[in-house]
This record gives sequence, C-alpha cells and structure tokens, in this order.
Amino acid sequence: MMKSTKILVYDSQHYFANFLKYKFGKNFDFAILKKNKKNEEFNLVEKDFCFVFFVFYSDMDLYDFMQLYVKHIPIVVASDQIEVLKKMSRLNNVFVLDISLKKNEIATNIKNLIYNEFLADRKCDSTF
Repeated sequence: MMKSTKILVYDSQHYFANFLKYKFGKNFDFAILKKNKKNEEFNLVEKDFCFVFFVFYSDMDLYDFMQLYVKHIPIVVASDQIEVLKKMSRLNNVFVLDISLKKNEIATNIKNLIYNEFLADRKCDSTF
C-alpha cells in the first residue's frame, strides 16, 4: 500500500471535520465524505486514504461504520458517548477519541494519536 497524506472524514454534522481542517489542514489533506459520493469513496478508501476519522453521533451511523470497518483500514472513532467509545475500542484496527473534552485537549489527543499510531509506523506521510 502506498503512503498517503489523505484522511477521510465521516462527519454528518461537519463540526468535527471543520475543527480538523482548521487545526491540522496544513499537515494533512482531509477529504470530507459527501453523502452523494459515499459509496464511491467507501470503495476507494483502502487505496486513497491512510485512515478514517469517523464521528459517531447516533446509532444511524453504525451502518456506515460497518461498511468502512470491513475495508480493514484504520478508523479513529470520535464521539462524546463514552459507552460507544468503550465498545469500539474492543475492535481491531479501531482507535477512539473522546470529543467531549475541551478543544485544546482534543487537539493534543489527535496529534498524539496521529503521530504514535500512523506516522511512527509509516502508515501515513505528512509534514507534521
């Protein structure tokens, strides 16, 4: 698999996606999932992206999560629901991010996660 700097962001409400682009947009190329191109981007996820940020708001997001999970690409599940994060943390190749924290804490956790899990293992390429 070729190294990439592209990160797919699944965020139906776009709040977290905007935060990622603002804080980390100089270092990574974030592709925000568009509903009308969802199936197309899901099919290309293994080839075009180094990992996925998946913002989980409700049970309605579970179907889309499962479509991505079977692609065997690393997924960072971001949620403010602690029970969801506990359950997701048991899955292989899934990392969790608590977004109920303050923005500066979230940014630090994202930076640590990206560096420790994706850049250190050379899964992604970046100017970080």
